[in-house]
Amino acid sequence: MIELGITTVITLLLISFFRIVVFTVPRVNGYSMTMTLNEGDRLVVNKLASIKRYDLIYFIHPFTKEKVIQRVIGLQGESLYYQNDQLFINGEMKNERFLATSITQAAKENHMYTNDFTLLEKTGESMVPKDSYFVIVDNRMYETDSRKFGFIQVNDVIGVVKLKWFPLHQMQKF
Repeated sequence: MIELGITTVITLLLISFFRIVVFTVPRVNGYSMTMTLNEGDRLVVNKLASIKRYDLIYFIHPFTKEKVIQRVIGLQGESLYYQNDQLFINGEMKNERFLATSITQAAKENHMYTNDFTLLEKTGESMVPKDSYFVIVDNRMYETDSRKFGFIQVNDVIGVVKLKWFPLHQMQKF
């Protein structure tokens, strides 16, 4: 009986430690990432993962201080712009496969999914500054991202979304 109690306490302590240091399990609020994530989805966020282009990151919004999820488009030291629904990084066109269906649908409706812009127009900077990221939502009609509030500081990033685990029938690894 004592062994069961000790095992339970140790297990709870280990889970708590990992929950605090290694991962967190947020719930999606809002529709800015629709097509990829929906209101109420549950995620696993790795707090120790390195950040790459197109990663979904969980971070503290620079103005509202809410915790939000958006997609990394620009990394430090890069210039970027959108033209005719195409992302260009340092002058090179990049494929955003995760938006293929949305871009095709927008073209059928005779409009662009992502309006043309340059980094300079939106932020006053020609390159993403050191220790910063440029993020965009997947539901591009909502400009509640770096196009509106500027860069995300590395210190405001909580972690990288690695898994959507709920609803179970839509489980997805990122």
